[in-house]
Amino acid sequence: MRRNCRLKPKPFKIEVEGQTFTATFANIGKAASYGGDLTVTPRAQLDQPDFEICVIDSTSRLRYLYLLSHAVRSGVPPDHRGVHFLRATRARATGEAAVQVDGELIGNLPMTFEIAPESIEVIVP
Repeated sequence: MRRNCRLKPKPFKIEVEGQTFTATFANIGKAASYGGDLTVTPRAQLDQPDFEICVIDSTSRLRYLYLLSHAVRSGVPPDHRGVHFLRATRARATGEAAVQVDGELIGNLPMTFEIAPESIEVIVP
């Protein structure tokens, strides 16, 4: 049986620090690795007060495969056409796209992602 891989991501908007970007993929990270060994936001750190946000605007299957090959090795390259890295404590995405958190589908856009100004301490035995 032959299957066609038809990557046709729908563009959506993401607003970060007053700037609006068109995206076909965005990763808002507090940690460098996503889903195990994928490094999409390589400079994100849990102990920093902001997110690293990777915004990609491309509909090219080849470009996505190229970026994926970097994500499994050393991280998505910051200087590639159609790739933007930003740092912020808040991002708002609107449009028609599914949203995943830690690999789990949690809903659809619109959605706001924000770092809480105050945190709680969790103690696990």
